[in-house]
Amino acid sequence: MTREVCAFAFYGAAIPKMRAGRNGVRSFTPKRNMAFEAHIRAIAAVTMAKAGAAPTPDACVAEIAVERAPLKSWSKRKAVEMRGQPITGRPDVDNLAKAILDALNEIAYEDDAQISDLHFSRRWGEVDCVRVRILHADGPGVLAEVL
Repeated sequence: MTREVCAFAFYGAAIPKMRAGRNGVRSFTPKRNMAFEAHIRAIAAVTMAKAGAAPTPDACVAEIAVERAPLKSWSKRKAVEMRGQPITGRPDVDNLAKAILDALNEIAYEDDAQISDLHFSRRWGEVDCVRVRILHADGPGVLAEVL
């Protein structure tokens, strides 16, 4: 049985991890990204504090679901039809996952290198929302199930 480390929802747009550089020499994290990661950290910290939990040193499974509100140019009918449909295009899911996983360092786990499995989905929804669930990893991974 898998034990949950933490689970929470952030209502707002997911911001992908980006690094801006000057002349290819130095890079920095833009303020918009820092603000998104700070929101995720704060929500996760409150969730962990309420549970009386500390960052786990164990291997973890991350489940992340990103929902995006319908575009303003869409009709109500199209918005309803698109609900639950996959989103393709930019931003890339790996950049979205990186921002969220980095934000949880030292909150849910000691370091995001502990993530052994990542389940990520990006769908159209009613509002912008990021749902995160971190579990202790146990048993064989996905590859073992396929082979």
